[in-house]
Formats: sequence, C-alpha cells, structure tokens
Amino acid sequence: MKKFNKYILAIFIASSLLVACDDQLNLEPAQSISESKALDSDKNVKNTLRGAYSVYRNGALYGGNIMRNAELLAGDGEILWVGTFSGPRQIFNKQMFAPNEDVRAHWMDAYNMINICNNVLSALSVVNEADKNKIEGEALFLRALGYFDLVRFFGLPYQSGTQNTQLGVPLILQPTRGINDESFVSRNTVEDVYKQVVEDLTKSASLLPDANGILPAKNAANGLLARVYLQQGDYAKAREVANTVIQSGRNSLRPTYAAVFNQDVPTTEDVFATEITSQDARSSMTVFFSTPPFGGRDGDIDILPGHMALY
Repeated sequence: MKKFNKYILAIFIASSLLVACDDQLNLEPAQSISESKALDSDKNVKNTLRGAYSVYRNGALYGGNIMRNAELLAGDGEILWVGTFSGPRQIFNKQMFAPNEDVRAHWMDAYNMINICNNVLSALSVVNEADKNKIEGEALFLRALGYFDLVRFFGLPYQSGTQNTQLGVPLILQPTRGINDESFVSRNTVEDVYKQVVEDLTKSASLLPDANGILPAKNAANGLLARVYLQQGDYAKAREVANTVIQSGRNSLRPTYAAVFNQDVPTTEDVFATEITSQDARSSMTVFFSTPPFGGRDGDIDILPGHMALY
C-alpha cells in the first residue's frame, strides 16, 4: 500500500511540474502585454494611451529630431551641418540613403504612435463614460499630428487648387495586431492624408475639454488645424480656426519675444508643449544645436550669418 501511495505521489509531483512548466511557457512578456489585456478595461486603455505619449516623446519624433531635420532640410544658407553623424549630414545634403537610421526611426516611431492610437480608438467602449470624449479626442489629436508630419516629410508638398494626387504615406486607421497579407499597404495620395488629418482634428476639437492639464486640449487641436489649413493654402479657414484659439481667452501673447523662451513652466503663448525636465533632460534641438556647457554635444550645427541677418 505504501508503495502504491509513493506511485501516486510521484505521479502527482510529475503532473504538477508539467502544469508549472506549461504556465511558465505561457507567461506574458514582462515589458508588454497582449492587446486583449491592454484594452480590456478603462484603466488599461488609459495606460495604453500614455504609451502613445511615450512614443511621441521619443527623440526621433517630438523629442527634437522632427524640428532638427526640418531645419536641416530647409535652412539653405542659414545653417551648416558640421557634426560627425552621417544620418543628419545626408539629410542636410539632401542625399539620403535607404539605411538612414534617422529617417527610419521617424517612420517607425510615427507609425508606432499611430497604431497605439488606433488601438485606443478601437476600445472606447470600455472607457468610463465621463472620460470617453477626452480619451478619443487625445488619440485623434496624436494620430493627426503623426500623419501631418509624415505626409510633409515623405510626400511632395500640398498644392492649393489642385487635386493633389501625388503620393503621400499609407493611411492605416485600424489597429495592426499581426503581420499578414493585409499589412502590405500602398501609399495614399497627399489629398487623402490631409483629408484624414482635417477630419481627425475637427472631431478632436469637438471632443477635447477647454483645459486638460499638460495634455492637449481644445485649443491644441484647433491650433494644429489652423496650421494644416495654412499648409493647404486655405487662409480663410486658417484664420477662422485660429481665431477660436484667440477668442477662447486661454492663450495670449507675452509682452516680449524673449519672454516666450527659457521658462521653467509653460507660458500663456504655449498652446501645447513638450517639456524638458531635469529627469528627462535630452532634447535633440539642444544636443545638436548647443555646446557642452549648455547640454549639447559640440555644436554640430553652425548658425550662419545669412540667418542672423534676418533679424
């Protein structure tokens, strides 16, 4: 009987180990969770949206590279790249090779942010009713911002009064949760992308509250929409939407130009800002434009007399 009990105990231990091994093999990754869990509750959807802001803040995007690269592309006769990194040098010379990591990072991070927003928008049904408009408005704002910059960097400029059939970037408006045949999408036209950006921002402005702490509020959506209309050459709509920001009373001009910069907290002119703090002190604009005493590298970008003369 004792021998029989030992067999039973041995079988029990073995089966327990098998179950334990199976559990260990089916653990969620420590650094991420599946969308079924990430989007199953109000709290998790809000945490997922925070992830979009985290990607937004990456150096390749609004941590500075978007502004830096725009300067490198457009600053003819005003700035000079003198640094050692090949990626920015290719951008400055307008001779970019396929492996350019700066270009790749912009594309990948922007679509990562957009995909997170698409996931949030697909799960609004579990968000608390009181917060649903705000969450949807923020996700639409970030998605529109991502596409607005993508289409300007990777497509030909918008031409007012034409059909704008020149190719822009792929419009992906549903969550990508795996790679399949449908993942290999083609580029949409510049007109398609601008139409989606305007649609997202118009809805975002209607949903966002007047005040939203450090996160985008109604004026942020309308302010960005005014910039989009300016890019399209629709000056009447740009003036109309910009005027809603002015008339809101929430933003106003500072008394001097210098008072807008080097402030520890946002000023009344800041409609929406990416803040650099002591805990998160790196900004690509500082790193590449400034010198070591002020947090930069070694002055990778020289400001030329042609720019200074504009003042």
